[in-house]
Amino acid sequence: MCGIAGYIGASKHPAISYRLATRLFERLDQRGEDASGYYGVQGEVVHYHKQPTRSAIYVRGDAWKGMSDKDCEVLILHARGASQGVGSPKDNKNNHPFVNQERSLALIHNGRVTDDEYKSLLPRYAVESTCDSEILM
Repeated sequence: MCGIAGYIGASKHPAISYRLATRLFERLDQRGEDASGYYGVQGEVVHYHKQPTRSAIYVRGDAWKGMSDKDCEVLILHARGASQGVGSPKDNKNNHPFVNQERSLALIHNGRVTDDEYKSLLPRYAVESTCDSEILM
């Protein structure tokens, strides 16, 4: 199972929102220990990063600390609990969030696409990872 959190709406106190998001993010690893990532929108600017590490460790890294001065109107957080056989989290392209080429859309997903459904969709859609969730994008 994965951990998913986030918010929509401008903050009146971005520093407090960042601290709250950090506390929430570090606790998400109870739902997924394999990888962590975020996607945030601040006006026309997109902030996006992911890596194969626990969220409790991830929040201490430069990528997340770099978000401390951002004032995102939308922020999604993901702690991946990888399912067997659907994209190794060690290969970062298999981790969430998934984004389109323009980075104007992002997807995080908790669950599985059935093998039959995935195989039926695969010939119709180009994917870059071996994670079943990407096909939903």
